[in-house]
Amino acid sequence: MNKHMQTIGMVVVPFLPLFTAVMNIVKSLNIICENAKYNERICKALLVRVEIIQHVVNSLLWKKKENVENFREQNYYHAWVRLIDVLTNIENFAKAVTQQAGLQKYSNANFLQQSFDRNIKEFKSVCTELQFKIALYSTQTFAVEPFLPLFSTVTNVVDGLYTTYENAKCNKKICLALIDCVEIVQQAVKSLVRRQHQQENVENFRNQTYYHSWIRFINVLKIKLSTVRFGPV
Repeated sequence: MNKHMQTIGMVVVPFLPLFTAVMNIVKSLNIICENAKYNERICKALLVRVEIIQHVVNSLLWKKKENVENFREQNYYHAWVRLIDVLTNIENFAKAVTQQAGLQKYSNANFLQQSFDRNIKEFKSVCTELQFKIALYSTQTFAVEPFLPLFSTVTNVVDGLYTTYENAKCNKKICLALIDCVEIVQQAVKSLVRRQHQQENVENFRNQTYYHSWIRFINVLKIKLSTVRFGPV
């Protein structure tokens, strides 16, 4: 090995633990998604982004020579450290919202939405800092993402209604009627996600009025669930 290649190898060494951390987080998120009891769509949306970083790592390792100047920059290294912090936060968030033990913290739909948005914003920010190609993002694929916490709330309401129905000592007929209605909405959500790339749906997902209508609808569902559980509010 010539001296030039040795130099390239040496400048990459400090980054190797960071690159290994990316691979480990990807593996962890895959396991979290496989075992998800709640909010699986949110988890998968996060996984797609982290897998983008995995592809970037593979590209950097394959093209070490072309990126040697970046590897020598302290700012570039520190940006990668921040990226790992962001990815770790994403991993912890995914772990919390997909399991019963951590879900209580995110039982408020607005807080769930804000936490999801914050993780995505921080991810985009550090990717921009590292000058990763924005072309890696598909605007059609990610147009639906702001809606995912709302769609997950629909599923959570259905689960809550089933639990309420099983334990109810009164209002069983009302609860069953609500289950029928909300299950129709749940099927509509599945259809929207399945057809998210159709132009009509993409345009809706980019429409703020459509988004706020979904928020109002989710709030109505939560009030209905609360009414069945505890009586009129």
